[in-house]
Amino acid sequence: MLDRRVEVDEMGSPDGTIETYEGWVRAHGTELYRYAYRLTGTSHRAEDLVQEAFTEAWKSMRQLRDPQRARAWLFQILRRSHGRMLRRESRRPEGKAHRQEMPEEIAVATRENPVDQNEWMQHCLNKLDVPARQATLAVMLEGLTCREAAAALNVPLGTILSRLHRARGLLRGYVHQQNQSRPDQGGIRR
Repeated sequence: MLDRRVEVDEMGSPDGTIETYEGWVRAHGTELYRYAYRLTGTSHRAEDLVQEAFTEAWKSMRQLRDPQRARAWLFQILRRSHGRMLRRESRRPEGKAHRQEMPEEIAVATRENPVDQNEWMQHCLNKLDVPARQATLAVMLEGLTCREAAAALNVPLGTILSRLHRARGLLRGYVHQQNQSRPDQGGIRR
């Protein structure tokens, strides 16, 4: 008779699971944080989101069928965690005022210092609705093709294409507005 007992580590999980999990954190943690930061707009919310995603990944590790798809699986968990975060925030009165005009200090700082353009770009991304932002970040930040982004976001390819088209148009408009407000420096170059 075969002994079917499985060795467990100090966390109570099958041998090798911690190494796999730690490998995911090392390999994908920075990318997930960068994506979460662009989704949420703040470092604190991004850290919370990544923490929640890795916690969910730990709990459901055994559901991953193809270890080669761990990166895509982690991003999917992160997107779903972000959706839950948005639903929780929408139930709170202060969470409903998510999109607001750019504070004047950011606008002035951006005109004076190109380093602050990252903050300005984040503000522009925050002005996009969540589906458009997710599509844009999946293609631009994650480097997915439109077809891969459609599969990852579980929407038809045409939906991704229209979201990208709309988001690019809005972002182009924001750049145009910024250029109009910077006549002395010639605006942001494309």
